[in-house]
Amino acid sequence: MNATTPLQHPHRGWPALYAIFIIWASLYSEHGWHAFPVDLFAYLFEPLPQWITRTDLATNLIVYLPLGYLLRRQLGTWPHPWLAVFAAALLSATLSLSLETLQQALLARNASTLDIAVNALGALSGAIISLHHQRWRRTLYILHTWRDRSFHAGAATDLGLSLLGLWLLAQFSLRPLPGIGWLTLHLRPIDTQPGSLNDLNLSWFFSQSLEMICLGAFLATLLRPGRYVGALTLCFMIAFLTKLITATILLKWAAVGGLLSLETLAAFFCAFWFLLLPWVSRHRRHIAIAALITIVTWRLWEGGPLLWPKHSLLNLVGLAATLAAWWPLLGLITLGIQGHKTHATETRRTDH
Repeated sequence: MNATTPLQHPHRGWPALYAIFIIWASLYSEHGWHAFPVDLFAYLFEPLPQWITRTDLATNLIVYLPLGYLLRRQLGTWPHPWLAVFAAALLSATLSLSLETLQQALLARNASTLDIAVNALGALSGAIISLHHQRWRRTLYILHTWRDRSFHAGAATDLGLSLLGLWLLAQFSLRPLPGIGWLTLHLRPIDTQPGSLNDLNLSWFFSQSLEMICLGAFLATLLRPGRYVGALTLCFMIAFLTKLITATILLKWAAVGGLLSLETLAAFFCAFWFLLLPWVSRHRRHIAIAALITIVTWRLWEGGPLLWPKHSLLNLVGLAATLAAWWPLLGLITLGIQGHKTHATETRRTDH
């Protein structure tokens, strides 16, 4: 029998839904439309744009990667795996070509062959990655097993872990959580060290420290007993690596030093040391709540946007900035749900 199963093919609606999202994101404009040029495809023969930003390249690459993955999974082995890979890439490139051509009628948007090439590359990468779908499933199973061993059961913990995943994406804003809307990006060259204490960026140090204390304490509220130190160490390693990767993707190497500066390293060390204090580990939930409230209060005091920074959600950095703005409030809501569940459990135990 050749009956397919959910293990072999994704739901048929997912590629179409994701394609609709890409179409909406590509054709959305706050500035309206104007007439199409006489020669619709003249842009294909124009030179590359003078200004090419890493943010735009990374956004295009990442956005089209899931489309290639889903399309290749939908096509299956049709009739050979690599034929399905190239078919998925070709379909994605055709969609990108169509959207770039239509974007010529959008004000404040430009059509570019570079965008088409990067979109196609992203789709091709996703299609190739999908060839190892079963390995990804086994990896997810291992992670699920580790989740059951290391974290409390229940939907509240799942919500908290999902929020930690959103924090990783929020790092593409390149700023610590308290700084969305006010903190100047620290871009000291990597080979330049502070000559004196007056050269230290103390606001960057305190904001990084507060963010890592908040993140570590929040993670600790999800852990089972006996997992505190190991999970905290892994959390800080992943957080630092994430900041390094996002900075490397979006910035020139000379500017990455701002995020890998002495202030950042000192902030990580101080936050980790603080979270290892016995009193702090015993009151992790209260520390997490206090840190989140401090972030929200700090942002309000500085006059920054609380929920909706002035960035486009269709840009990787803009989406990350918005997620970072929402994160503290979502964290407080999650901790509130956890507290309500814990109180209800303790009440049932008392009644029995």
